[in-house]
Amino acid sequence: MDNNQSSEQRMRLIFMSVGAINTLLGAAITLIYFGLLHVDISFLDIPNWVMGILGATWFLSGVGVVAFAAIRVNK
Repeated sequence: MDNNQSSEQRMRLIFMSVGAINTLLGAAITLIYFGLLHVDISFLDIPNWVMGILGATWFLSGVGVVAFAAIRVNK
């Protein structure tokens, strides 16, 4: 039983780590969209509004994964 709890804790830590990385990447893209992070992305030929939606979606999904992993109750 102890090995199973350890495995669940490891999986929770992995999910929280991946969610945190996604949140940081989404925040960086959103800051680029708002012009607060001065990075020239015009060479990508992607409309600016697409970058905004991509960044916001990536940020919010990362926050959701971290929140889910943080409040999930062990059964």
